[in-house]
Amino acid sequence: MTRRYITKPGSSGFSKKHLQRGSSIVEGVIAILLICLILFGLLQVFLLYTAQEFTDYSSFRTARSISVGFNNSLAKVEARTRAIPVSGNVLTPSDLKASSYKDIFTSSSYEQGDGVYEYYYRMRRAIRNYMEGYRYMECEYWLGDNSYETELSGKFSRRADKVTSEVTFRNYPLRLPFARAFVSDEVQDISSTVELKNHASVYLED
Repeated sequence: MTRRYITKPGSSGFSKKHLQRGSSIVEGVIAILLICLILFGLLQVFLLYTAQEFTDYSSFRTARSISVGFNNSLAKVEARTRAIPVSGNVLTPSDLKASSYKDIFTSSSYEQGDGVYEYYYRMRRAIRNYMEGYRYMECEYWLGDNSYETELSGKFSRRADKVTSEVTFRNYPLRLPFARAFVSDEVQDISSTVELKNHASVYLED
């Protein structure tokens, strides 16, 4: 003999209140994911925009240097120093090396009271010495010696009437979460080309 259980229409194993609570949790999780996706996407766009702006500035300053008669080696130094804010961690000189941005503010090498100011004072002095040829300087994204093989390169050309500077970050990393939701790879090439009139004859002696 088979027993049959008759349930009232609309009844189930869970109350209506429990079902609503479960659906609210699912909707909340989906909403949080969408908000995080949009937030990190906007932050990544901002970081790429900043990298592009500094690359444009680096290319302009390099073209300006060439236009007044600087040679290629000095133009290369100019391209690197103007792109330092988006070039990753400083590797050389060693007293500016930090494994993370947190180390900059908590390193035992600097006094706790004015560590930030001391660090950026050292940074400014190192940049000036590098531009003047007294010390060598190296950043994480200059030579491709990193996990993303990011490299900063410059191409310079001169003609009688104008000079051209092309500065490129090859394999610039996208480090924020959800970056792959907007692009197909974790790296992007960022480049800028600037042309200026050649004024070298005005500044250089025969």
